[in-house]
Amino acid sequence: DAAAATAAAVTAVIESLVPRAHTVQVNVAALAAVNMRPKKDYEANRLLPSQLQLPSGTVLLLDESKLAEGALDDAACRSLQALRSVVEKQSLGYDFTYYEMPFNTDHAVVVFSAGPSIVGGSCRVLVESQEAAEGADAMELSQGLPEPLLCQCRAYLASCRDLDVEFSEAVAQIAETEFVTARAEAAERAKTARASGGSAEEVTTDDFHRWLDLARLVAASYGAPEVSSEHWAAAMAMENARATRAKAAAEANAPPSPGAMPLPKPVSPSTVSEPPAAGAPRAIADVMEE
Repeated sequence: DAAAATAAAVTAVIESLVPRAHTVQVNVAALAAVNMRPKKDYEANRLLPSQLQLPSGTVLLLDESKLAEGALDDAACRSLQALRSVVEKQSLGYDFTYYEMPFNTDHAVVVFSAGPSIVGGSCRVLVESQEAAEGADAMELSQGLPEPLLCQCRAYLASCRDLDVEFSEAVAQIAETEFVTARAEAAERAKTARASGGSAEEVTTDDFHRWLDLARLVAASYGAPEVSSEHWAAAMAMENARATRAKAAAEANAPPSPGAMPLPKPVSPSTVSEPPAAGAPRAIADVMEE
């Protein structure tokens, strides 16, 4: 199917560019069968590894493209909780039977999903697939690149990752001002929508932290040690483009409802909904509805 083909294609490209990448299948059977948390075996006096016990810097690829409705047992719920903890907190709990000890992780996480992810995440990007560019074509492209070019791409990504990017006082003030303005405008839209029986997304501090991270990444992509006003503007343009695409997809997929309020136009990058709260749902269908 298209979602699985796209996931396979992007996975192939990422694996060809980074030193370490690890794919975890996220579906009912896999969540129940595989232990995601390392567990202490007291009889053998050793720690049993898990799929999420990975070296720092590993790109973690979570594939939900084959996820279907179904009930989650206790083991699957624990696996889902472990995945959510890594995605949302960069923390993995080690199971010592009588207690759980969290350890920090350092993974860039990419989730492939045909719909809202049950794992969560702070930045949802909708991929516009094209019939002329099937997954197999994308994989052939990544495999067909000359090795010298791949080496240059790998070196570039490594240098970007190691760069420590800071905000100047002037750009930090610009970012703070835009956040305050966007938050006030979003609150006013939400107030108006509630008065008419509808709803609208609000701007939160999580949105602001995402904008700051994105601006740092944009600066790092240019090899700059400091975020400039141009980097900030480019980051906000990307966020608005992402929000616009998400809004269009939501409107296209939303069932008609008499009297329903339309989604507001994205005057800021805050129109993408927040990731689902952490927890242990008993049925995937329930999580998808959130």
